[in-house]
Amino acid sequence: DGGFSACLCAPAANAHVVPATIDEKWAATVEPFAIAANVTSRTGVFPNDVALVYGAGPIGLVVLQVFFRYVLNRSLFWSEELVRCALVWSVMLGSAVVAYRGEHLRIDALDGLLPPTARRVVARLAEFLTFVFCVILAGTGVQFTLRTLTQRSAVLEVPIWAVYAAVPVGAVLEAVCMLMGRRRGAHGPGTPEAVL
Repeated sequence: DGGFSACLCAPAANAHVVPATIDEKWAATVEPFAIAANVTSRTGVFPNDVALVYGAGPIGLVVLQVFFRYVLNRSLFWSEELVRCALVWSVMLGSAVVAYRGEHLRIDALDGLLPPTARRVVARLAEFLTFVFCVILAGTGVQFTLRTLTQRSAVLEVPIWAVYAAVPVGAVLEAVCMLMGRRRGAHGPGTPEAVL
């Protein structure tokens, strides 16, 4: 679960004590704020300057949020919701691109212990199971999206189905891209075909 775990083991240099005077909810925003503050500090933009932040990616929106809140003393009430939506879509579409290139993360600790034929069988089985997962995810995603047809988001009033549709769309694209990548011979660096 990474950063969402109840406990996390990390190098001591990466851990910082949060002062007791800072609320946990505010402390949780330190990392995204640090990214945005770092980017903002490199721009040379000061209060009353005109700045353009382009790119509707999550980091760009967080930078925009920080800039408005701490430089202009105004708040972008809509940006958090948009960041969440952009993140869901970018993850789902990004997984399709990675599948097309054959570059999904894989644990290959046992690959060196297997003979070449067994490695190919394990690689094919992993591809097949990933494809089956994509099909199941697409079907479940469609069902879930259909349940939200009448709902709207709280701030932007965007139809919730437009956000949740990323799941079935991304899953179908990933399955198709996997097949296309397989057909054109795209294999990640750890696959048997890339090694043999």
